[in-house]
Amino acid sequence: MRKWFKIVAKYEEIQEDGKQKKVSKSYLVDAMSHTEVEKRIHYELKAIVRGEFSLGTSSLTPLAEVHDSETGDAWYLCKVSSVIYDEKSNKEKKVISQMLMMASDVKDAYDKVKVVMQGSMSEYTIPSVVLSNIMDVFEYNSSLNVQKVVSKKKSN
Repeated sequence: MRKWFKIVAKYEEIQEDGKQKKVSKSYLVDAMSHTEVEKRIHYELKAIVRGEFSLGTSSLTPLAEVHDSETGDAWYLCKVSSVIYDEKSNKEKKVISQMLMMASDVKDAYDKVKVVMQGSMSEYTIPSVVLSNIMDVFEYNSSLNVQKVVSKKKSN
């Protein structure tokens, strides 16, 4: 099972008007530890950011799934509520899971969650879909032993 860590980077970015502005941007990294997150985000940001940057503390993010899409331009955090049967207690349990979906808008993200959940045997609802502040997702590719950028969110 993958471990997803969220980390915030602060750096100066050149705006469309040519002025530099200090920005804070969030990234999601597939890693085994906080140390690995820092090492990998340093590697990735060196290729993206001009100049110096600082990193906040990484935090483990409880995501059940992350789905990229060719048609999306932003990451949406989607909560899915499922009803499962607990054999030990012989009762139904409500379980909340979170998915990160690349989509073009809230409706597109909602529709993509429905497609992912199509084969599910349990009843489910989608109580929320919100725009995430994640800029990039860096997925680990073990065969290459390098990070792979899944996609990029459009800058505002």
